[in-house]
Order: sequence, then structure tokens, then C-alpha cells
Amino acid sequence: MYYTPQAMRRIPVEGAEVSVVYLGTTEPAVIAAVSDGGRTIAVETLAGERIELRLNATGWFVSADRSARLQWAAE
Repeated sequence: MYYTPQAMRRIPVEGAEVSVVYLGTTEPAVIAAVSDGGRTIAVETLAGERIELRLNATGWFVSADRSARLQWAAE
């Protein structure tokens, strides 16, 4: 039997610096709110846009229309 270490999911924290990845660009943002036990977050981009992202089954935080996803600052 082989052991494969599993990656641990980061816990979102208000004020953490992140990036929002769109189809062709990446924009810096900050986590503005965390709700639903850490499964839903709201981020605010440097342009002032507020985007709500939800944790999906694959482990990514994505927008409802799937046009944007969250990337942690150290990734």
C-alpha cells in the first residue's frame, strides 16, 4: 500500500490578500467577508468590485457563473 499525502485546504480569513483569476487576467484582492462556515467568501478587488465566491466540489472558490476563481497569495 502506498501513502499519498493530501493537500490541506486553507481556511479563509478576512483581510487576507488573494488574487481573483478571470479567463485572461489576474487581479489582486482582499477577503472582505467569510460566511457559511468558510464555504462562501466575498472579496474586494483593487478596482472596488465585490465578488462572492463559493467553495465547489473540486476545492476551488469560484463565482456563481464560474468566470472567476480565487488564488491564494502564496500559490
